[in-house]
Amino acid sequence: MTDYTWLPFPSPTLGSGSDPRRRRALAEFLAGPENRLAETAVRLVLGGVPFFADSPLSQSLSNKVQREKGGALAKKGAPLGREAFDWRLPPPRRGGEVAKVIDYMPPANLPDLFPLVFYGPSGCGKTQLAGGISRELRRRDPLSDGVFIGGEQFYRSLSEAIGRNRVDRLLDFFLRCRYLVFDNIDELEEFPAGAAELLALLKTVRESGAVVILTLSRHPDRVHGFPPALRARLVGGLAVPVAFPSRASRALLLRRFAEVFRIRLLEETESFLLDALPESPGEMYAVFEQLYHAHRWSETLPDPEKIKLFLEKRQTRAPLSLEAIAKTAAQVYSVKLSELRSHTRRKTVVSARNMTLFIARRSIEVTLQELGRYFAGRDHSTILHGIRSVAEKIETDDELKLRYNQIMDELSKIAKIG
Repeated sequence: MTDYTWLPFPSPTLGSGSDPRRRRALAEFLAGPENRLAETAVRLVLGGVPFFADSPLSQSLSNKVQREKGGALAKKGAPLGREAFDWRLPPPRRGGEVAKVIDYMPPANLPDLFPLVFYGPSGCGKTQLAGGISRELRRRDPLSDGVFIGGEQFYRSLSEAIGRNRVDRLLDFFLRCRYLVFDNIDELEEFPAGAAELLALLKTVRESGAVVILTLSRHPDRVHGFPPALRARLVGGLAVPVAFPSRASRALLLRRFAEVFRIRLLEETESFLLDALPESPGEMYAVFEQLYHAHRWSETLPDPEKIKLFLEKRQTRAPLSLEAIAKTAAQVYSVKLSELRSHTRRKTVVSARNMTLFIARRSIEVTLQELGRYFAGRDHSTILHGIRSVAEKIETDDELKLRYNQIMDELSKIAKIG
């Protein structure tokens, strides 16, 4: 197996509102040795498990599949499933020789595969992996139902369904889904009733054959705010750690960024940046982009001393806050901050408010509930609608993109972004 693999998970949100170069730079997940298990889990879900002709275990797996599926194995070398797996897993090397892949065992034959839990610190890429799997499943079967929902959003949707006496309708939808992705379910620690409902839902969908993926900031056993039964259910699936990229992986990411910006990265500059930039790929890119735009270098980044001065100046800025985003948006849209936070539905104010929500949700740690409280007590569905109204149009609406860039340029002068 190669040391590094780029898993192609293009995301519509990665490039939202900024230069399309961001989409090209972060459209793939770099799986190095530190994330080999995460890469294997992705391939397992989408293509089945490879087994080899020279392995005794392979024979028992093959016999099991043949018995249970009535000889439904695909031809040699072809993966099972609705269609061929796009990213063929390279065969491992054994004693200098390549072991021959004879087939793939579909995940339906693997006990206790789901739920699949990706866990790791914020910014490590677990949401990107979960989202990438769901998008690939949707691409393969566009007519299938599926859901990608955050922990708090799940609880709010459930509460709304209870209030409208539509719980059965909501649960029926979940049971029809081919895949269910619950992102950042740590948020349910604040909502014990939501955690209990998630456990009940996981028990119900277990027999449906749906792909169930969850993301957490830590191992399920360490989420002490969850009911013991929910922790046991999550541990009983497949818990996969996702780590920040190693130094070697980060070097590859830096070269990718330099390639996207069409600049030459000197060896001494690369070495300095590897020590100076954040560990998270997204944050790495954010600082790299700011560094590039600070003086509009066209061919090479400056020497380490100039970069050091830039980073030191950046460190002296205050962290980005919701208040700063709102004030800057109000200034760019020529509206009053009090109007932005009020109930007014004037078109310009609504546009500025939605842009504030969009930037805040992607730039700082803030919940939908906190955004709702800041903007005159709006509910989570209204907040989500505002965010989506910008996300869906910003790549094609030049005026919207211009406003976004103006706000981000102003924020970069007064606050630390990324």
